Amino acid sequence: PAGTEAEVDCMALMKKTQEILNTYRVFPFIDSTQIPAYTSVPRYNRKLGIFSANHLEDYSNCVESMILSLFCCLAYDPSDFTYKTDHMGSVSPSLKEFFSPENQPFDTTKANFQKKWCKVVADLKEPNISYCNDRNELDCGIINMLMVIAEIVNISKEEKDKILGFSERLKEKQGSLENSLSKDIQEYTKMLLKRLSKTENVEIQFSKLKSNMGTSGRYDISGRIDILFEQDGIKNTIVLGISTGHSTIDMEPTVMDFEDDRMEKVSEIAGICKDRTKFVENLFAAYLAYEIRNISPPEENEEFMKEQVRTTIENKFADINRLLLIKKISNFNYKKNLVSCSIIYTMDQDLSPDDPLIRFTSNIIGSTELGNFHIQMQILPSVVFADLQTNSKLSYPNIKLSEHSYTRVVEAAPCRFLFECILDCDVDILMKWIRFYIYDFICYRSNEVFIYHLEDDSINKKICKHIFKDGTMKYADIIDDLIVQRHGTNQNNALSIVHFIWLIYLCVEETPNIELIKANLDAIPEIGSISRSYMSHIETMAKLVSQAIQTLSELKNQICKDENDIERFDSFIKIFAAIG
Repeated sequence: PAGTEAEVDCMALMKKTQEILNTYRVFPFIDSTQIPAYTSVPRYNRKLGIFSANHLEDYSNCVESMILSLFCCLAYDPSDFTYKTDHMGSVSPSLKEFFSPENQPFDTTKANFQKKWCKVVADLKEPNISYCNDRNELDCGIINMLMVIAEIVNISKEEKDKILGFSERLKEKQGSLENSLSKDIQEYTKMLLKRLSKTENVEIQFSKLKSNMGTSGRYDISGRIDILFEQDGIKNTIVLGISTGHSTIDMEPTVMDFEDDRMEKVSEIAGICKDRTKFVENLFAAYLAYEIRNISPPEENEEFMKEQVRTTIENKFADINRLLLIKKISNFNYKKNLVSCSIIYTMDQDLSPDDPLIRFTSNIIGSTELGNFHIQMQILPSVVFADLQTNSKLSYPNIKLSEHSYTRVVEAAPCRFLFECILDCDVDILMKWIRFYIYDFICYRSNEVFIYHLEDDSINKKICKHIFKDGTMKYADIIDDLIVQRHGTNQNNALSIVHFIWLIYLCVEETPNIELIKANLDAIPEIGSISRSYMSHIETMAKLVSQAIQTLSELKNQICKDENDIERFDSFIKIFAAIG
């Protein structure tokens, strides 16, 4: 029968596809979507060997999942795609069982995978390991992480004493992290992780290390640890982010020393399956598309997701399930981006709480660990910006933020993806965003000056390009009015900074708009207040400043209409050249 032939054909092609994908499978994760995303897990009693049935006792396992992901990298054997602990020495029985051959292969994204990990790291007998709640929920900190690793791999007493010594030295200095202690912790951590890694070529770098006090009142170290695993010319890097109260792990895009031909080969197979009519053939085509996205650059995946959201909106959400086929919905970064994109793209629509998109995003938001303020700061900015948790329709009635939590969410560093979604929309959405920060949000900041996003050199060039794309000062004048209304006696300083930034960017356009350049130069109220500190707000400062000075000098005769213009222009160029 034709159906059977199609199934056999697809099975053969699927086998070939898997062989292609396995060609460079030197790491346990293809990308960050396969890293165990932290979730809620039940309390574990090691003595009784049972989990609590009381879900009110469940806790968020951010530290546990970070250590789990790290051990997946350390135990992975690229020669046969399995996990091993033999090279680690006489590890604990629970760790050995977790990575035992009979328990493999496993899906690293499943919640049950993390529940089983609790048997390895929860309720450990070592009293110096710090937990947040009755020997469950590991406390954050690099030293505490080292103590957990030491316990589950059964390192020598001398090494355990060395780790404990780090904690004692930090306590003796009342939390002051001296260079000698920082160096000792880094060197030991590098030595330990390299020794435990099945992959031999490992590079480890530390940054942003500082001392802080954990929930139990003990001192520990927070910071960032970049760990690069290199195998057969393929480099995979994971990033451990350890802060007070939260820990994360992310994966950077894979780097190869040679051309990756997997995309081309899988695309050839996808071409064979194009325009097939059988159900199994269409299903296989969807699988191929998913695998191609897994090995595509992150920016291509983001753009594809945006296109799918736009299509869903155009179809009035009738095919909203298409958004579940892009990436694994268990991945937090995908959840965050999907929520942000969906909300920003529909800000011009009057959606009710019963609209499919609101229900869809509400379910996604509800599936995250909203009790953790780090999660709030990442997934709620679009909700707060669109005012969907306080408006008359109350689209998300269960999101109740205190004034302090609200402020923390809004003050979070702007997510690059969220900002790109705003720029994808009509300029009115960008103006609403700017108004929100300059005019509305300032009410929560006791009238402090808050034009951070207009000063931020990572995004202000794009803002400038967006508000002047119609060739007029229309939107710049609106922003000026907002600054004047809110910044009172400090308005001249704020206006000077903003128009100085815009002036520089306008001067380096391929075709400079003379009228806009003159208007922004005239809009700087206090030329004499311009200082070197202004330069920190300019993207690629040195290159742009010299180019801007050259452009202004060439346009002097067109910009200056009278003696007053010439005097003001010369003063600006003199100050500009001195600080540039």
